[in-house]
Amino acid sequence: MEQKASYRFKIAGIPVSVNQMYSIAHGRKFLSTRARQCKNDMKCFVKRPKDMGFNSDTDVIHMIYTYVAQWHNKGDGKVKHKDGPNHDKMLHDAVCEMLGIDDMYLWDWHGNKKQTEDGKDWTYVEVQIWRTNKQLKKKSPTSLEKPKASKESGTEDVLGVEE
Repeated sequence: MEQKASYRFKIAGIPVSVNQMYSIAHGRKFLSTRARQCKNDMKCFVKRPKDMGFNSDTDVIHMIYTYVAQWHNKGDGKVKHKDGPNHDKMLHDAVCEMLGIDDMYLWDWHGNKKQTEDGKDWTYVEVQIWRTNKQLKKKSPTSLEKPKASKESGTEDVLGVEE
């Protein structure tokens, strides 16, 4: 694979945790009000180039990010650490949506977290566009044949092949 482009930007704050990302009402799951606001706030920081040159037939996205956050004192003498992976989904969604790329093309991601020096929370992001060596094919659903039943046992063979 060869790298085509790289974009860097910094987002104020840390994305909401996946634990706070969804609300459920009447059996349906949807983005919570807090998550929608956080996603919109994050999009303000994403710098979208005029022409990214992204080709969905051959290109994939690599995302590298660092959460720089305070380790909050919970008031009971215990320190609360930020749970980085709990914030990843919101970051992936917001960045890909702002760049106009479906997050299904997010092929690789690496994140880490650091203690803040200035008392402010930030998320540093680098998005890289890579051209693959192969044409990515979007497979359309095909009708699958029902596995054939074994004549002797009356059970279906796992591979759908008659014995």
